[in-house]
Amino acid sequence: MLAGCGVGEPFIAGFLVALFTLSCVAIVFVSVAIWRSSSNYPRDAWWQWLVAIGAKLCAALSGLAAAVSLLAVLYLLVTFIYAAIVYA
Repeated sequence: MLAGCGVGEPFIAGFLVALFTLSCVAIVFVSVAIWRSSSNYPRDAWWQWLVAIGAKLCAALSGLAAAVSLLAVLYLLVTFIYAAIVYA
């Protein structure tokens, strides 16, 4: 069972964990791209400053959330590997 989701097949559970991990990594790269893009955004009017700052804030928060999620997945992976080695 994968975190109470009812996924009993190890292959499906592993596929879901791998998919989640890859999406976390992709979100970090997309966040960096959004940050760089908002740095080049023209700021002629006051509202364009707000759009650029909002994009940077969104990129920073989504990148941070993805990084924390990736660390949680890696922690679970290490825990499962440790349990498999110790209790095998």
